[in-house]
This record gives sequence, C-alpha cells and structure tokens, in this order.
Amino acid sequence: MIRHISIDHFKSFRHIETSLANFSILVGPNNSGKSNFKRALMFLRALASGSSVIEGLKGACDTIFNVVYQEEDNKYDNIEFNLEIALNKPSKKIYHYSISIKEENEDFIIDSEKLFLSDEGQEEKQLILENKKGITKFIPFGKTDWSDATFDIKKLAIFQLNDVNLHTYFIELRKFLSFMWFFDFDPEAMKAKATYEPGRILYHPFGLNIAGTLYDIQQNHPEAFKAIKSRFSDIISEIIDIDIIKRDEDNSLTLLFIEKGKAKPFVPFNVSDGVLRTLGIITAILSPISPPLMFLEEVDKGIHFRRVRDIVSLLQSKIGTSDTKQMQVILTTHNPYLLDLIQPEQLIILERYKGETFMKRLSDMKDKMEIIRPSLEEGTPLGEIWFRGTLGGVPPT
Repeated sequence: MIRHISIDHFKSFRHIETSLANFSILVGPNNSGKSNFKRALMFLRALASGSSVIEGLKGACDTIFNVVYQEEDNKYDNIEFNLEIALNKPSKKIYHYSISIKEENEDFIIDSEKLFLSDEGQEEKQLILENKKGITKFIPFGKTDWSDATFDIKKLAIFQLNDVNLHTYFIELRKFLSFMWFFDFDPEAMKAKATYEPGRILYHPFGLNIAGTLYDIQQNHPEAFKAIKSRFSDIISEIIDIDIIKRDEDNSLTLLFIEKGKAKPFVPFNVSDGVLRTLGIITAILSPISPPLMFLEEVDKGIHFRRVRDIVSLLQSKIGTSDTKQMQVILTTHNPYLLDLIQPEQLIILERYKGETFMKRLSDMKDKMEIIRPSLEEGTPLGEIWFRGTLGGVPPT
C-alpha cells in the first residue's frame, strides 16, 4: 500500500504531502483537487505501464496543457512525486521512490528517478537505483555491485528493467503501480453495447462493457460470479438475480435483471442509475482479481445512503485491518454520513485557495484534533463535525 505520498507542481498541487491508511476518504468542495489526486495516481500508473510522459499525461489528464503548477512569477518547476510503498509480497520491503519530470522544448522528460529500499521498522535505506536523464545505475537483485544502463529519457527506468531474475525489485514496484484501478461508474456507459472477449476481464473506469466483464467472470470464475450476484441481491433486495445472454453470431451480450414478482427480466435501460452503479462497484470489489489499490470517485453518487453503507462495509471487510493486506481503497465523497463510518486517520481533507490545493489527513492536523476530540468522545458523529465546517474542506457560506 501507499503509506505516504508527496506531489509537487502537478495540476493544482504546488506541494501536497499526506499519509494514507489502507482505507481513506477524500472530502472537499467541488474543484478542490480530489480528481487531481486521482489523476496524479493515474499518471503514475501510465508511466509504470510503459507510457512516455506525454502519453501518460494525455491518458490521465486528457491534455498536456496546464498540467504543471504555475507559480506566481509564471515560472514552472519540475513535477515531482515521492512515495513510500509497503509491499507484503514477495519481498516484504518498504519502497521509497521518487520521480522528477521536466518540461523541455515543448516535451517532457524524466529528469531524475531514485529508488531506496528499507526493512520494516528500520530507518536505514539502501539506494538501489538512480536515473539522471536516462543515465542509470542500479544494483541487480542478489548483487552488491552497481550496473549501468542508458534508457529512453521519456520513460521510467523501472519500466525498462525487465530481467525477472536481476530486476526483481523494480518489477515488483512496477506491478504495484501499473495495476492500480480507478472507477467513476457511468450508467450511460454501462448501458452501451457489450461484447465478449475470451479470457479478458476488462475493468473500464466508467463501467463500459460491464456485461462482458461479468460474463467472463461467470464462465471462468463461477464462485466469484455467484458471490457478486448474492451480494448484489443482498444490497438491492428487489433484484433477485442477474444473468447474461450471449449471441454466438457476433459475441454480443445482454445483461438481464430479474426483479422480485416480475415474470420478464429487465435490460440495463430499464433499471435505475443507482442500481447500475451498485453492480459496477460490487463487481470491482468481489472480482477474482484484486488490485493493490482501488480508487472509487463519488462512491455514493445516485445510491441511497443505506446501500452505500453496505458497500463501504463490504470494502472494509475486503481489505481487513492490516496495512499488509493486498488491497488499499481510496474513496471521494460529499456525503457527511459516510464519514460516520471511519476514523480520523482515514479522513483526508482538501481545500483550494488562489488556485492551490491544500491536502491533509485529519489525524495529522493536531490543532483540529484538539478541538474536536471532546465532541468525538461525547459521541458526535465525525460527519456532523465536518459538515459544520469545523475541519475545513467545505464550501464557504
């Protein structure tokens, strides 16, 4: 899991730094920077997947314009990321990874890249990779001496080190970053025509081809499909079953909802947006494949709070309580009731002032914690405290 992250000069982030729990909720007014935090992680995923910097920015931000934070003197500094990542397996190491990206001649390059390793509970860190504009030195796995290489300056060095025997740590880190999932389920996308691609479980960020994803799970992971159906019917009690019909002529798929007391099933166009979003979220949570990190934007959008509460409970049971568990979850919301389900260390507050985003975990805001501790001890819900404006992260009145 990502334990700590700092981001400099990316979008609305001049400098933000925060710790992350295994389950975190981001709150803040519209345009405060929640989506920019997601874009930053998506950008890292794209780079770790082999994209050039330009490709990664276009994929995460849809553009390469206005991605570098502009200082008041109109200067542009390097985009920088610093991450502390704990991986439970196979190495059980703590990764301290930094990237600096420079805008140069209307293009972007990897200006520098470093990777340190440490053991749990140990302050001493070992440098195992240093990349300066493509000139890279690194220590191969199981070795003590440095090796040298020259790489494409528009791509990460960790992506270009591919020997499974010698580059274990780099591949491990790359797998973590490249396998993060991001969702903002769009009912209209979920209603679009679906097809089956054998052997591929496709998790689209907007839920496109959800019928294809479910059909693949049904065919190749029947127990997982059974669990998805069961949990979906528990939460949406009016729907007693779902099914997928495949046409062999063109591999097209039709998703069907069987409602209690109705003889004929319904297609996605005849169920509510909230039902479709709930199905997408449950499918992602109970997938036979678990990502190391799942980011769900506005998890409560269009869904009744009692059902959101059940979804959050399912997420919390999936990740457990230890930060050595494989899946980390980050949610965004505007719903104060959702905050009643978490602890202060799981709440991250964002605000924006004069174009700059400020982002902090509540438990790290000592002054705020001193103010609210008596209220929390008296049983005042955390969501109510946030809604009052005591913690910040709300629109001005």
